[in-house]
Amino acid sequence: MISSYSHKDQQAVWVRVIKDLKPEIFANHNDLRVMCSSSTTTDSHYALFYVFRKGRREPDWIIKCHQGEQPIMREYLALKVFNADPDIYVPSCIGMTSSKGLHCLLLDYQRGVHHSNDYIRTNSSVLKKIVGTIANAQLRLSQVFETCREDDLSIIEGFTHSNIGLSQAEAKTLKQKTQYGRKAPLKYFLPQHGDFFLGNILFKKDTLILLDWETCGMVSIPFFDVWTLLLSSLVEFSTDSFKRFFKPSAYCKVAELAISKYSEIVSIPSYWGRELFPSILVRWILLNEYNHRRKLQARLISILEFYLKNADDFLPIKSLKNKNRIKQIYQPPIC
Repeated sequence: MISSYSHKDQQAVWVRVIKDLKPEIFANHNDLRVMCSSSTTTDSHYALFYVFRKGRREPDWIIKCHQGEQPIMREYLALKVFNADPDIYVPSCIGMTSSKGLHCLLLDYQRGVHHSNDYIRTNSSVLKKIVGTIANAQLRLSQVFETCREDDLSIIEGFTHSNIGLSQAEAKTLKQKTQYGRKAPLKYFLPQHGDFFLGNILFKKDTLILLDWETCGMVSIPFFDVWTLLLSSLVEFSTDSFKRFFKPSAYCKVAELAISKYSEIVSIPSYWGRELFPSILVRWILLNEYNHRRKLQARLISILEFYLKNADDFLPIKSLKNKNRIKQIYQPPIC
């Protein structure tokens, strides 16, 4: 594991990266200091290093290291696309290299930025801007990354046929609901960010900066990024909180606003935003297997089980009989 590297090993990694990708400052590398991110855990397959010039309180660069080449290559390609696009803001990519069996990416550090987990629940214009930005990013990426529709659907179908502890009725429900993925036309499948939770969105005044593109293009199911964003906005990531997206509530209004905005930009009927939810949930569970995020994966499995046990409560909104209830759910958030 990366985090088992000694401090000496870490020094060797970042010195090599700086030498390869920022040679003009290598002569003064003794005036640099490195700090390994506290988010790097004992089971990590990646590490994040902050590199400081002498006397600086904030880092000058970030070095991202992975044991696998593909995550770094995906992020590198995505950043190169967006660094040339004036409408989509991402960290400036200096380059990538390999050192001591690790694959590394050197990025400029983002200054004067902040997170805000409350924006999308309390400010409809910010929510629209976030969803609009990621939708346009997907359209841009579709010119570089091929769709992985068949891989997505095969993986989902493999999951539905596996023995995951579901009852016979739940397994049948899951199989029925994931069939919607086969019905969705190919043109709706776009390369998704794959990890579009609130922590990967930075605010700099009126500008959004999107981070962490290692899983870019691994998933292409429509609305995957939208639902990742919505679920990550929950104050408490639990089944009780999650079901609010499917009940008349402020959360449901936020979900409808996000779904509608995405639908408008990528030209996909908005009802797919809820029809595809079970497929999205299964795909997210399996993507977190790849990312070694066991705790998040366990929570998503519990949400899937809850969804399947209460399937009748999660009917598509268009099938509700009470027209006034439909109107109540579909109206935008009051902000």
